[in-house]
Amino acid sequence: MEIKVVPAILVLSAPRRITLAEVGGEASVVCAAIEADAVAHGMTVSGPWMFVYYNLPHDRDTPCEIEFCLPVRTELAYHGEHVLKTLADTTCATHIYQGPLDGLFNGYAALLQAVASQGCRLSGESREVYHCWHGPQAVDSQVEILFALEP
Repeated sequence: MEIKVVPAILVLSAPRRITLAEVGGEASVVCAAIEADAVAHGMTVSGPWMFVYYNLPHDRDTPCEIEFCLPVRTELAYHGEHVLKTLADTTCATHIYQGPLDGLFNGYAALLQAVASQGCRLSGESREVYHCWHGPQAVDSQVEILFALEP
């Protein structure tokens, strides 16, 4: 586990209330729409995809709030179908998971255990940053797991 400050970042976002079981199917549609919207509005992609969760449930079938976020740069006003917003800077406990997506929650469990052993308190926000993505079964995909900590 590493503790780091994640700086504020401008993103084009699509908030949803869905279950964890629905994230994969929803992501493919929503992410394509966000990318098309960014291009149509003259935005430049400035980082990897981020999925931001609020009060992540402990099972796959309980709905939760998620935002599919594409970091962007733009100097133009935005009037599209998504949300252009700045994710606030936050101090996070972080871990890089490498492997197929079906093992991602093993990375979550290890990070949660490390956070608890350090006596840190979670804010309820967590993020997944897709640094290297080659598909859900790829052994070389890299996802950074971040748990925002209470100040």
